[in-house]
Amino acid sequence: MTCITINTDASYHIEKKVGSYAFYIVCDLFKIRKGGMFKNHPANSTEAEMMSIANAIATLLAQKELPKVKWLVINTDSIPAITRIKRAARTGNDLDKQVDLLRRKLNSRLGSKSKIRHVKAHSNIDDARSKANEWCDAEAKKWMREAVKATLNSHHPKQ
Repeated sequence: MTCITINTDASYHIEKKVGSYAFYIVCDLFKIRKGGMFKNHPANSTEAEMMSIANAIATLLAQKELPKVKWLVINTDSIPAITRIKRAARTGNDLDKQVDLLRRKLNSRLGSKSKIRHVKAHSNIDDARSKANEWCDAEAKKWMREAVKATLNSHHPKQ
């Protein structure tokens, strides 16, 4: 086996300051699809994207058995998140360092190198990467609606 691919996306609600995520991990042995609301609120959309990547990597690290592969590929539609991860050692930002550390830990466990690639969102391209991004986008938006509902319910308790 040569590759494990992680596809991620996140949604962020500027007014409610809540976020959600989705990821789709695929290799020859398995597929993992997951989405949800963030427990800790991101400060902005870039942080939400980075937290989505961190959740996907943590999910892989939690797997009991992982194959040795040549490459770990992380696809995201967020150029700012890619930049922050690539510059993590120089930014001094804790989230940047955490995501980079998780990526390095997973690389070590997989025996792999990693690539972080940009995938254009909403491109209508008929390839696997774009389809995975579309699924992640729709799933993250679904969870965002739930996150917004949860904030409304927490401010208006039932009588």
